[in-house]
Amino acid sequence: MELGDAIFTRTSVRYYQEREVEEEKIKELIEAAIRAPTASGLENWLFVIFKSSEAKKKVYELIAKGMIEYYQNFGLSEEKIEKLKKRIYEEKMYRAPLYIGVFMNKNVRFLKGEKFDLLEFVWSVESAAMAIQNLMLKAVEL
Repeated sequence: MELGDAIFTRTSVRYYQEREVEEEKIKELIEAAIRAPTASGLENWLFVIFKSSEAKKKVYELIAKGMIEYYQNFGLSEEKIEKLKKRIYEEKMYRAPLYIGVFMNKNVRFLKGEKFDLLEFVWSVESAAMAIQNLMLKAVEL
């Protein structure tokens, strides 16, 4: 697959097949993610794979809660929110076979001192976003 194919065929998926993801594919995803550029070369990201039923259930519940709260704050009517809840809880929207969490280690820094906290945070978000983009494009390929 060419990179352009991956870029133009990538879609947002909200419903998933209930099947296991092979360890080799998970490793390939993480390898692609860590090849992304980072601000100041810090690589201050952390990747956590959530595969156990218990961990996936907790992540799923957090996603569901976050989506409902997002749409409430967005001003969506209660009727539409109830439809969303039906999708999430009955049709299993967002229930993936595994989740990959991308976290930032705020203790790994280039510039020290409180006056650089915001800049360091922005750099960390940029680095994590680039890693996520690589991860998503690799997922399209796989």
